[in-house]
Amino acid sequence: MMKIAIIGVGYVGLVSGLCFAKKHEVIFVDVDANKINLLNKGRIPFYEPNLNELRRQVSKRAKFTTDLSKAADADFIFVCTGTPTKGNDIDLSHIKNACKSVGKMIRGRNTYPIIVIKSTVVPKTTSSVLLPILEKHSKKKAGNGFGLCVNPEFLREGNAVEDFLEPDRIIIGASTEKDSKLLSDFYKKFFNDVHIAANNLNTAEMIKYCSNAFFPLLISFSNEFAEICERIPDVDVHAVLDAVSMDKRINQKVNGRFLHPGIVSYLKAGCGFGGSCFPKDLKALTSFIKKMNYKPELLQSILSINDSRVQGILNRIEKRLGNLKDKKICILGLSFKPNTDDIRESPSIYMIERLLEKSAKVFAHDPVAIKNAQMHFKDRKGVVFSEDISKALEASSCCIVMTSWEAYKKLDPQIFKEKMNAPLLVDCRRIYDKDIMKDYVDYVGIGLMSSGKPLK
Repeated sequence: MMKIAIIGVGYVGLVSGLCFAKKHEVIFVDVDANKINLLNKGRIPFYEPNLNELRRQVSKRAKFTTDLSKAADADFIFVCTGTPTKGNDIDLSHIKNACKSVGKMIRGRNTYPIIVIKSTVVPKTTSSVLLPILEKHSKKKAGNGFGLCVNPEFLREGNAVEDFLEPDRIIIGASTEKDSKLLSDFYKKFFNDVHIAANNLNTAEMIKYCSNAFFPLLISFSNEFAEICERIPDVDVHAVLDAVSMDKRINQKVNGRFLHPGIVSYLKAGCGFGGSCFPKDLKALTSFIKKMNYKPELLQSILSINDSRVQGILNRIEKRLGNLKDKKICILGLSFKPNTDDIRESPSIYMIERLLEKSAKVFAHDPVAIKNAQMHFKDRKGVVFSEDISKALEASSCCIVMTSWEAYKKLDPQIFKEKMNAPLLVDCRRIYDKDIMKDYVDYVGIGLMSSGKPLK
């Protein structure tokens, strides 16, 4: 059993560390005393399926503290601090401070700890920024007094525990074969069978950004075709994209049935992507590339299409309802995707903000994200959060489904007809059968031309 230190107990740090604690002793370190106190009481500061159960299973091997010195004898030190954007540039202040503290912590150690950068950082950050900080404050040389690797994470919110414990691949970036081998051997012992891709530091950093640009590319591609299909009678973007996904280069058949690989789920039109990774990483990558005297037009288009989604949907609503002042609008779904309470960059939050600007009365529901949304809108009037879907729908002029929660998929269509004043249903995630819903509501679906006369 080895001793693992997790520096920065956010989403990535907590999930990774608790998974490591299935086999190793893990010490979690964070400067946020409130977060550490919460975790020491057995409470998880965010919603993630299966994480509470995992926390209970590994409680004897997981320790939480604000005292970095307690991690001084760790064999592997995983730096998992946040790297938000400041403007459009990556903000390295948290990770630079963490590396400064880690450097001081390992000063005087006679062993060879491996420092692993798990935070998302643009290429050249580890070699040009973090390495000098670590060497300066540890008074050691990388490759001699300590090892340094880049090990990006690929965790999907809502599926993070499964993604960590059953990885597609492990990406390791290192400047020496020694460091690469030490981290590779660690992972080979942790996982029974895993593909490890060894690279240099810069390449490992770029792999993470390329991955976080590729999937938004598919989403914005799908959403652009949705905009086009909405202008053509009798064309459904879902039928179009479903047919495209049947191409054997995308979706293979086995025993006469399509496998439906995960990539197919990104070829689906909606109201845009959000969350803590895709938007910020695309902005940081675009800004980074521009400084190299290159204009990343495709990357900029991904963001531009995504930024236009909410306003485009709102325009369709206004064409149906006219002036939205004092009209009650029901929002179903606040998180940027189901199975998480994360509202960061959520299209739903942007939709509510636009509706409030138009003086609409907003009633919103979400199975788990209400508390976070209340904090976001704590100083705003005109939005009411309800834990009862029926009350949120009651007497509304329009219902906008923003998140594809399972609870919404199971709703009886009759509830919209009975509870709403004017049953206009805007299905931003296409979770309903349009042919069934048309008997109950005025149905507006993403990627479908609207029918019927404007509702006033």
